[in-house]
Amino acid sequence: EPGDPASRSELRHLKRSILQCAFGPLADAGANVVMITSPMPGAGKTFLSANLAQALAMERDRTTLLIDADDTRATMSCALGLHGVPGFFDILHDPKLPLEACLYGSDVPGLEFVPAGSRFDDSLELLTSNRAHELITRLGHENRNRLVVIDCPPLLGTPNAVALSALAGQILVV
Repeated sequence: EPGDPASRSELRHLKRSILQCAFGPLADAGANVVMITSPMPGAGKTFLSANLAQALAMERDRTTLLIDADDTRATMSCALGLHGVPGFFDILHDPKLPLEACLYGSDVPGLEFVPAGSRFDDSLELLTSNRAHELITRLGHENRNRLVVIDCPPLLGTPNAVALSALAGQILVV
């Protein structure tokens, strides 16, 4: 349960570990890009992504960008009423579409969201493209105080999560 004190405590421990890896003295470049996935659907990865992004956005002097990169389900985009609007996969597909056109604020200060966007038959190729690499690298480097949380599809059933793992500095498997 999200309001349960034990759940909040576990989220704080997870948040501290992620922040230490992203910004601690031994942090590697790109470690502020965090991918969240699971072996199968229904494990709670989207729930964790949303709650973790919200908790991370509460950090002082930090911002969080949450990306829905699960084009098969787009659960988070649907929950936020942003299913069908341009998003992450549209940015990868159309080099002329700027990130800013797909960036949505939230009621949590310091938290922004990019929906999944359209579904493309070549989504795997989009994720392994130079454009995807450049976009995620830019998002991780242009603001070193930003955490980029990517809600990914499950590992089994689609190769997209494996493709995204090459772009992330930290990987959480639910």
